[in-house]
Amino acid sequence: MGSKFSSFLTVMLGLAASAPAFAFDPFLDTFAPWDGQTSISDFGESGSPTYGQTFMVPVGYDQLDSFSFALKSFSGGDVKFTAYLALWDGVKATGLLYNFGSRVLVGTGSFIADAPFTLFTFSLGNLSLMQGGTYVAFLSTSSFANQGNGLALMGSPGEVYSGGNFVHYNNEFLSDLTSYEWETLHGERGDAAFSARFSASPNAPAFVAVPEPTTYGLVAALTLGGGVLFRRLRARAKL
Repeated sequence: MGSKFSSFLTVMLGLAASAPAFAFDPFLDTFAPWDGQTSISDFGESGSPTYGQTFMVPVGYDQLDSFSFALKSFSGGDVKFTAYLALWDGVKATGLLYNFGSRVLVGTGSFIADAPFTLFTFSLGNLSLMQGGTYVAFLSTSSFANQGNGLALMGSPGEVYSGGNFVHYNNEFLSDLTSYEWETLHGERGDAAFSARFSASPNAPAFVAVPEPTTYGLVAALTLGGGVLFRRLRARAKL
């Protein structure tokens, strides 16, 4: 009886161990499914001055190290912009946490179909954020009024990320971004081509891993199946 029960237990424990228990990815990346060409237009002072992506900080991580967007000149001259990070309340930014000064996308004058996108990466130096909190990373020309008519495309893989989405606002002033509701896109342009890298500080709060439903199912099967087999073997032993 002991050998059969031990064999059953070994098999079930092996299945339970192989089931995925939990997974928290410290690297948000929507570039992987992007075809390198699909995009959203028109970002710029004479178009839509503010483009961005909302995202959630993964549980287990409390620092944002960097984030990236991809831009490509569409028409006119240079596009001068600033990158920002802010809290997100579901419809708008609620407080600017970080800005990166001015950056410039060099204009090509007219659209060049096969020209590559330019990757802009912004390093934050392990900026502390709230685990599970929602934020918005965005680019805006709002601080550079009357400094050019250039327009740009922002790469977009479609709607591929469940923790946030592409957002934009045709604001006149930077203060509008924390006062009025932004616009969102869904479907084919639901997310920006975007990446964010997270890390955990030495003092990051501990978290409890919640097993996947499959793990719960295997544990239940182990308990039920083991009990049934044990009773059968015990009944045979009495004969």
